[in-house]
Amino acid sequence: MIVFVYGSLLNDKIRAIVFADTISNIRIESATAKNYATYCFPGESFPILKPTPNAITYGEVLYGLNDEAIARLAFFEGDEYALADIRVHLSDGKCINAKYNEAKDLALPACNQPWDFKQWQVQESVKFIHIVEQFMSRSWGKTDIKSASAIWDELRAQANND
Repeated sequence: MIVFVYGSLLNDKIRAIVFADTISNIRIESATAKNYATYCFPGESFPILKPTPNAITYGEVLYGLNDEAIARLAFFEGDEYALADIRVHLSDGKCINAKYNEAKDLALPACNQPWDFKQWQVQESVKFIHIVEQFMSRSWGKTDIKSASAIWDELRAQANND
Protein backbone atom coordinates (compact mmCIF):
# COMPACT_ATOMS: atom_id res chain seq x y z
CA MET A 1 0.00 0.00 0.00
CA ILE A 2 1.11 3.57 -0.69
CA VAL A 3 0.54 6.04 2.16
CA PHE A 4 1.04 9.80 2.26
CA VAL A 5 2.21 11.08 5.66
CA TYR A 6 2.05 14.75 6.53
CA GLY A 7 2.45 15.23 10.29
CA SER A 8 4.47 13.77 13.13
CA LEU A 9 5.22 10.69 11.00
CA LEU A 10 7.58 12.86 8.96
CA ASN A 11 9.89 12.63 11.98
CA ASP A 12 12.24 9.66 11.52
CA LYS A 13 12.18 8.73 15.22
CA ILE A 14 8.39 8.76 15.41
CA ARG A 15 8.18 6.69 12.23
CA ALA A 16 10.68 4.15 13.62
CA ILE A 17 8.73 3.80 16.87
CA VAL A 18 5.34 3.48 15.22
CA PHE A 19 6.32 1.09 12.45
CA ALA A 20 9.17 -0.73 14.25
CA ASP A 21 10.88 -3.06 11.77
CA THR A 22 7.90 -3.31 9.41
CA ILE A 23 9.26 -0.57 7.14
CA SER A 24 12.95 -1.43 6.97
CA ASN A 25 12.82 -2.08 3.22
CA ILE A 26 10.31 0.47 1.98
CA ARG A 27 10.90 3.40 -0.35
CA ILE A 28 10.15 6.93 0.86
CA GLU A 29 9.69 9.88 -1.49
CA SER A 30 8.84 13.56 -0.97
CA ALA A 31 5.36 14.54 -2.13
CA THR A 32 2.82 17.35 -1.91
CA ALA A 33 -0.93 17.41 -1.54
CA LYS A 34 -2.41 20.36 -3.38
CA ASN A 35 -5.51 22.08 -1.98
CA TYR A 36 -4.88 20.61 1.49
CA ALA A 37 -3.45 22.24 4.61
CA THR A 38 -2.43 20.97 8.04
CA TYR A 39 -4.22 22.30 11.10
CA CYS A 40 -3.72 21.54 14.79
CA PHE A 41 -5.87 18.73 16.11
CA PRO A 42 -7.80 20.22 19.05
CA GLY A 43 -5.97 19.67 22.34
CA GLU A 44 -3.04 17.84 20.74
CA SER A 45 0.30 18.67 19.12
CA PHE A 46 -0.33 16.67 15.95
CA PRO A 47 -2.22 17.80 12.84
CA ILE A 48 -5.18 16.98 10.70
CA LEU A 49 -5.20 17.48 6.95
CA LYS A 50 -8.14 19.49 5.67
CA PRO A 51 -9.19 20.44 2.16
CA THR A 52 -8.16 24.07 1.75
CA PRO A 53 -8.26 25.87 -1.61
CA ASN A 54 -4.87 26.99 -2.96
CA ALA A 55 -2.93 25.37 -0.08
CA ILE A 56 -0.06 22.91 -0.41
CA THR A 57 0.97 20.37 2.20
CA TYR A 58 4.45 18.90 2.05
CA GLY A 59 4.84 15.30 3.12
CA GLU A 60 6.22 11.95 2.13
CA VAL A 61 4.92 8.89 0.37
CA LEU A 62 5.70 5.53 1.95
CA TYR A 63 5.63 2.77 -0.67
CA GLY A 64 4.92 -0.88 0.00
CA LEU A 65 3.53 -0.85 3.53
CA ASN A 66 2.61 -4.40 4.52
CA ASP A 67 -0.42 -5.46 6.58
CA GLU A 68 1.43 -5.22 9.90
CA ALA A 69 2.66 -1.70 9.10
CA ILE A 70 -0.89 -0.63 8.22
CA ALA A 71 -2.19 -2.19 11.46
CA ARG A 72 0.47 -0.33 13.49
CA LEU A 73 -0.39 2.90 11.68
CA ALA A 74 -4.11 2.50 12.34
CA PHE A 75 -3.44 1.72 16.00
CA PHE A 76 -1.16 4.76 16.41
CA GLU A 77 -3.63 7.09 14.70
CA GLY A 78 -6.48 5.78 16.85
CA ASP A 79 -10.16 6.03 16.16
CA GLU A 80 -9.95 9.74 15.27
CA TYR A 81 -8.59 8.87 11.82
CA ALA A 82 -9.36 6.50 8.95
CA LEU A 83 -7.49 5.79 5.74
CA ALA A 84 -8.88 7.72 2.78
CA ASP A 85 -7.82 8.36 -0.80
CA ILE A 86 -5.72 11.34 -1.82
CA ARG A 87 -3.94 12.41 -5.00
CA VAL A 88 -0.39 13.61 -4.40
CA HIS A 89 2.32 15.12 -6.57
CA LEU A 90 5.85 13.72 -6.56
CA SER A 91 8.97 15.83 -7.02
CA ASP A 92 9.26 14.71 -10.66
CA GLY A 93 5.78 16.15 -11.36
CA LYS A 94 4.06 12.79 -11.54
CA CYS A 95 0.70 12.46 -9.74
CA ILE A 96 -0.22 9.27 -7.91
CA ASN A 97 -3.05 7.99 -5.78
CA ALA A 98 -2.24 7.20 -2.17
CA LYS A 99 -3.94 6.68 1.16
CA TYR A 100 -3.72 9.15 4.02
CA ASN A 101 -5.07 9.41 7.53
CA GLU A 102 -8.14 11.59 7.31
CA ALA A 103 -9.68 12.96 10.49
CA LYS A 104 -13.09 11.31 10.79
CA ASP A 105 -14.71 14.55 11.93
CA LEU A 106 -13.42 17.45 9.84
CA ALA A 107 -15.79 19.77 11.70
CA LEU A 108 -13.79 19.45 14.92
CA PRO A 109 -13.85 22.61 17.03
CA ALA A 110 -10.90 24.99 16.77
CA CYS A 111 -9.39 23.28 13.73
CA ASN A 112 -8.36 26.54 12.13
CA GLN A 113 -4.95 26.88 13.83
CA PRO A 114 -2.26 26.10 11.22
CA TRP A 115 0.20 23.32 12.07
CA ASP A 116 3.82 23.62 10.95
CA PHE A 117 6.20 20.64 10.94
CA LYS A 118 9.38 22.71 11.42
CA GLN A 119 7.89 24.58 14.36
CA TRP A 120 6.59 21.29 15.81
CA GLN A 121 10.10 19.77 15.50
CA VAL A 122 11.56 22.58 17.61
CA GLN A 123 8.77 22.98 20.16
CA GLU A 124 7.08 19.62 20.56
CA SER A 125 8.99 16.72 19.03
CA VAL A 126 11.15 15.73 22.04
CA LYS A 127 8.15 15.47 24.36
CA PHE A 128 6.04 13.83 21.64
CA ILE A 129 8.70 11.19 20.91
CA HIS A 130 8.75 10.24 24.59
CA ILE A 131 4.94 9.97 24.65
CA VAL A 132 4.90 7.83 21.49
CA GLU A 133 7.63 5.52 22.86
CA GLN A 134 5.63 4.99 26.05
CA PHE A 135 2.34 4.67 24.19
CA MET A 136 3.48 2.04 21.71
CA SER A 137 5.40 0.01 24.31
CA ARG A 138 2.49 0.03 26.78
CA SER A 139 -0.34 -0.53 24.33
CA TRP A 140 0.62 -2.05 20.94
CA GLY A 141 -0.41 -5.70 20.94
CA LYS A 142 -1.63 -5.44 24.52
CA THR A 143 -4.90 -3.55 24.27
CA ASP A 144 -7.56 -2.33 21.86
CA ILE A 145 -7.75 1.17 20.37
CA LYS A 146 -10.35 2.44 22.85
CA SER A 147 -8.28 1.36 25.85
CA ALA A 148 -5.17 2.73 24.18
CA SER A 149 -6.84 6.13 23.95
CA ALA A 150 -6.99 6.24 27.75
CA ILE A 151 -3.28 5.41 27.89
CA TRP A 152 -2.56 8.21 25.39
CA ASP A 153 -4.58 10.69 27.49
CA GLU A 154 -2.70 9.64 30.64
CA LEU A 155 0.69 10.03 28.96
CA ARG A 156 -0.23 13.46 27.52
CA ALA A 157 -1.41 14.64 30.95
CA GLN A 158 1.83 13.45 32.55
CA ALA A 159 3.91 15.17 29.88
CA ASN A 160 1.99 18.42 30.30
CA ASN A 161 2.55 18.32 34.07
CA ASP A 162 6.31 17.76 33.76
